[in-house]
Amino acid sequence: MPTLDSSKTGHPEPVTNWPLRVRAPKPQSGTAIRTIRIGLLGLGQVGQAVARLAADRAATAQAGIRFQVEQALVRDLAKARGCPKPGRLTDNATAFLRGTYDVVIEVLDTVEPARTLVARLLGRGTAVVTANKALVAEHGAQLDSIAASRGAAFRYEATALAAVPFLGTLADRPLVASVDRVLAIVNGTSNYLLTSLAQPGITFDQALKGAQALGYAEPNAARDLDGLDAADKLVLLTSIFGWGRLSREALDVSGIRSVTADDLAAARSLGGTIKPIVSAERDASGVRAFVGPAFLAATEPLASLGGALNGIRLDGRHITNLFFSGPGAGPDVTAVTLLDDAIQAAAALHPALRPGAGPKRSAGLRLGPAPERSVFPASPATPWFLRVTCPGVLPAATAIAPLVAAAGLPVERVADYANANSRWLLIGPQGRRAVDGAIETLAATHRIDAVGFRRL
Repeated sequence: MPTLDSSKTGHPEPVTNWPLRVRAPKPQSGTAIRTIRIGLLGLGQVGQAVARLAADRAATAQAGIRFQVEQALVRDLAKARGCPKPGRLTDNATAFLRGTYDVVIEVLDTVEPARTLVARLLGRGTAVVTANKALVAEHGAQLDSIAASRGAAFRYEATALAAVPFLGTLADRPLVASVDRVLAIVNGTSNYLLTSLAQPGITFDQALKGAQALGYAEPNAARDLDGLDAADKLVLLTSIFGWGRLSREALDVSGIRSVTADDLAAARSLGGTIKPIVSAERDASGVRAFVGPAFLAATEPLASLGGALNGIRLDGRHITNLFFSGPGAGPDVTAVTLLDDAIQAAAALHPALRPGAGPKRSAGLRLGPAPERSVFPASPATPWFLRVTCPGVLPAATAIAPLVAAAGLPVERVADYANANSRWLLIGPQGRRAVDGAIETLAATHRIDAVGFRRL
């Protein structure tokens, strides 16, 4: 096979036969391994996963990196942990702050003392990487401002979709990053639970225990089940996209506790499924947003994401249906993103730590200047998927539709699927207040219990 070889003449030989084989310089061997000194704020499930991955020399050798976990700040020094022991364990925040680190990885599960400690570290110029979505949603703009003033790197890729590194991708593409609509599954735990609940014979409690056994859910999973974790991530995403800070008090948030296996079966009978969704859209009139379980048609890309997968679909002035997906729950996938962020954060401050293979990458999208303007999102009017449960004998489909319509909800279709006491209906576009009012009317006038899920 012919080749191009400029090593002798400085000019390629004329060749007319294809394909060509191009001789490239051989890679340099024996590249020096660079050490990144890590401080860990927290050593729970995610912190332990970070410590395990940091100690895996084979995982990082290809990048020419070695991690050294110098010190970890913990609540309980005596607690047994399933990871290599850091150089030092301390329960004294002052002692931790005296340490010397290239990067500090923050994996505490509360806003405080995380905010105070991260602000102190950034204020002295220490790079910080975090997976704490509540911290970044509430104080991210302020911390970004401190980092910028001190020339410190502050990265939070792991706060949004765990192991889906889309924020760094968008940071290098400002036209693509001009986003006006976000539709996403951002809580892998909730998605895992609904996927499990769709399996024959699995109860909600069984699905939850399975998620906890796999490390997808904490022992107290209320933040996942009630949509609070997802709401934090939506506030974070819209801030990153420059919309301002969504008011959590005004945000329409509901959890997945009300979803049943029969709801999922009824959705399948209509060619769809139910997924834990965050949705936000902005235009000249303002922002409309909600968090909660929603009926998705099978043609929607997010509908195909099962288990603990996360996904996000972005639309804007210059792009349509930009889609990212990947693992969204579990300590191990979060640890991967945190350590990738640590490598980039360390490289931003110390070019010598930058791996030789591959270009320098940006530090990620920035939150708006602190303080951000408050945005009060409206609850959008959408079609709905309604379950109605009747006392005694279940009325025929032809009888239930007029009752629901009389309560003020426009019925588009009654599902063929039914169980002993319930039927499911497709309802035309309505706001949440109208749906809640109609549900109250059905309960008062006909003793009919109803639960509504948005339909997208």
